[in-house]
Amino acid sequence: MRNSAKRAAEQQETRRRLKNLKRVKERNIRFYVNVPLEQDVKARLLRASHENDIRMTIIMQAAIDTYLQDNGY
Repeated sequence: MRNSAKRAAEQQETRRRLKNLKRVKERNIRFYVNVPLEQDVKARLLRASHENDIRMTIIMQAAIDTYLQDNGY
């Protein structure tokens, strides 16, 4: 009985943490930008994503941020 109560409490805590993570993520998302990519660019992006085990969105955000910083924005 004690183990099941402990497990239920742990599951509840896990659900609470997941909900909080989702809230934080939602706050950090400002807006989406749809960008049409040429096939070769998309293929290179996908390859870089897989080879570096990182999401394509992270690569795109870093590239955009670098471009803006380099151009004084």
